Amino acid sequence: PPPPPPTLFPSRRSSDLGEELHSNDEMQTAYNSRGEEIEICENCRDNDFTQCDECGEYWETDALENGLCPHCTAEKESENKKSA
Repeated sequence: PPPPPPTLFPSRRSSDLGEELHSNDEMQTAYNSRGEEIEICENCRDNDFTQCDECGEYWETDALENGLCPHCTAEKESENKKSA
């Protein structure tokens, strides 16, 4: 049989979130630790993701460094090298 379709991140059963059900209307754009754009529900975003202090995009919390996403961290490092 073919492999199962990919699941939305993070893989949680609706029972893990109590009685609340999530519809596609509630999906939010965020980025995983590999920088891939993904769609997640608002509850998952609030529990497992953090907003970058610079650009405001939501990233997996462990992808942020000093409050910055990988893209903003790279930009800051590039600016620091130019000004040095």
